Amino acid sequence: MLPSFKEILAYGHQLSEKKAVKQTGLLFSAQIAIIFIGYFIKAIQTRTLGAEDYGLYAFFGTLTSLLVIFFNFGIYPSIQVLIAEQKEKLAERRLIGIGIILSGLLGLAFSFLLIILSFFIDSWFNIVFGDALRIVAVLCSILPFRYLFQAVSTGTGNVSWFAYFDLFSKVFFFLFLLLFWWFFEISLVNVMIINMVGFFIALTLLWKTLNPSFSALKPVWSQLINKVKTYGLNYYWGFVANLSTFKADALFISYFVNTTQLGFYTLASILCSPMIMLSQAVASAMFKSFSSRAMIPSKLLWANFLWLSFCIAFLYLAGDFIVTIIFGADFSEVAKYLVPVSIAFFFQGMYQPYNFLAAKSQGKAIRNVSLAEALINISGNILLIAILDYGVMGAIYTSIFAKMFHYFGMLYYYRLYQRGVKE
Repeated sequence: MLPSFKEILAYGHQLSEKKAVKQTGLLFSAQIAIIFIGYFIKAIQTRTLGAEDYGLYAFFGTLTSLLVIFFNFGIYPSIQVLIAEQKEKLAERRLIGIGIILSGLLGLAFSFLLIILSFFIDSWFNIVFGDALRIVAVLCSILPFRYLFQAVSTGTGNVSWFAYFDLFSKVFFFLFLLLFWWFFEISLVNVMIINMVGFFIALTLLWKTLNPSFSALKPVWSQLINKVKTYGLNYYWGFVANLSTFKADALFISYFVNTTQLGFYTLASILCSPMIMLSQAVASAMFKSFSSRAMIPSKLLWANFLWLSFCIAFLYLAGDFIVTIIFGADFSEVAKYLVPVSIAFFFQGMYQPYNFLAAKSQGKAIRNVSLAEALINISGNILLIAILDYGVMGAIYTSIFAKMFHYFGMLYYYRLYQRGVKE
């Protein structure tokens, strides 16, 4: 029997006193604040860089976010699950200590890869970007630490840490960008450097909240290696295949269309992104409790559906106005992508509560769904962008179908898990 709308509201009121919901509210509020700050940042960037340089900046974001995915190796999801399972704070602190050491090493390796790629990137994509990439490559070593903050905050149930990390990095990015806008000249390289500096400042400010321990790490290291083997690597291969091919649409657009259209596509995605943030916040805040729950509350699933449906309706009605106000008339083309992009985000939001499976260490299920989605992403982008020349809309159609498949795949494995528990 489906819950009534009143029952869903009553369920939300019942949860309002619980830590998970307070953490959800904090994380969601921080994410919304980040989005609004981001809109001001984008307004400055689009008006000072212009469509061409902003397209290159979007390419930089796509390139780094795509490549850093590979520098995971199942370590962060394993740390997240292990922390959620721990009863002793000292064990959590030791896991965090190992995570910091590994993140530093992975960050250096990531920077080295960017330096190598900078010598080939111009000829591969017919752009002028290699020199700029070499300048910021070392600063990009900070990026793996964002995955660590996310894993630690989700595993401990203190999602406020991750919220503050993202918020502080965005606030300092905005403040420094504003100063450059007023007193200096804004360039593509300046914006890239300022972005990375924001991450470094956030990490410095929040270092003490991690409270790591670097003593007696050998037993915890063995525990982490075992979890990586039994869970993390399964999650990793699915995660890499899924996100790398999902981000590959931006590379296809850059190569087969142009970076200006990539900029429009990126801005449409940015405008749609708040709709899944509440879903992600709930899933993150409840991750630790999911490890001891038998099932996902059905009223939570329905509340998530109603929220996402409302967001699509809002973007349909107000999309043109929002684009004109924030980005200006030169970026009016962004508006035509909003509704179709929001449909892809709808399905992405729908499967967030099924993070429940990750809390249960169901790595193979997550891997299987992610690999299937990856196949849809890569084949769809090749067919619709490279062969049939649908351009940005080809990427959007592919994303809709891929995210829809991911949702139904997670639903299938969730029900399969439930049947196994009952038996």
